[in-house]
Parts: sequence; structure tokens; C-alpha cells
Amino acid sequence: MAQLTVWKEKCMSNELTRDSFWVVIPTYNRADDLIATLDSLAKSEVNMAQVIVVDNGSKDDTVAKMQAHYPYMHLLALETNIGATGGSNAGFDFALAQGADYVIRMDSDIEVDPGFL
Repeated sequence: MAQLTVWKEKCMSNELTRDSFWVVIPTYNRADDLIATLDSLAKSEVNMAQVIVVDNGSKDDTVAKMQAHYPYMHLLALETNIGATGGSNAGFDFALAQGADYVIRMDSDIEVDPGFL
């Protein structure tokens, strides 16, 4: 309950900025879907340097396409598929180690509205 109070206070005081949020996107064999997701995030107010893609050992060109289109983003390329939960947790750990205040977990096959954040 205390965390909810802190959240409300930050929202009301305008202390939250786009840099308060990190995004974690686990993926597996979804190269084209992932690029569409990242393109939609790039059109929003998300700080793209705070997006973490966790690739679960994809066998397609997911990693290559992501690196070609968004080379400045964080990529955790896992050797084996540890599932969506495992990939998400790896991304959460990375974001928190970087000092993230809040982490948004997204699937790799969605597109967000430019004003979602």
C-alpha cells in the first residue's frame, strides 16, 4: 500500500518523466512483429535507450533485424529459450540494475499508441 501512495504522490507532483520508465520485451522468433512493436515505441514518448529486448534464443533473424534497426537499444540475446517468464525476469533484473524506477513489460507483437506513456 505504501508503494501505491508513493506512486500517486509522484503522479500528482509531476515527478514522473519518460526516464522513470524502462520497457522489457521478451521475444522468440518474431522478427517482423518485434520491429513493428519497436517502431510504435519509437513514435511514442518512450526513451528508446531504456528499452530492453530479451531474445529467447530465436532461430530466425530476430536478433539481426533488431540490431540493424535499433543498434543503440539493449539486447539480451539468450542462448536457450527460457520462456516468457524467464526472459521477462532477465530483463527486469537488467533494468533494475540500471536504476529503473518502473518497468513496463510488453509482448513483442503489439503496437502502442503514441501517447500511451
